[in-house]
Amino acid sequence: MCLCGLNIGCLYASLQILSNHFSPFAYSVHLFFVGSLGASIAQGAMLAGVITGFKQGASFVAFEFLVGAGLAGAYALLGATWLVIKMEGDLE
Repeated sequence: MCLCGLNIGCLYASLQILSNHFSPFAYSVHLFFVGSLGASIAQGAMLAGVITGFKQGASFVAFEFLVGAGLAGAYALLGATWLVIKMEGDLE
């Protein structure tokens, strides 16, 4: 799963290089997003593996992906909450 996300990110980056609208900053932001998403999904999959005792089977793999996606969403919610706390002035 993580390798698929990395391959999609590399494909997108190569398409950006071939286009006339390439920006090195946008390239690094996309790679950071793909790497962070892959790491959070992998952490969730490991957490699910610990919970289930690293058992094998289709239902256990589905549970790992579900927990991985949930952990990625939890990290996004944590970051959004931090931004709301740090906002001041007219942005609030």
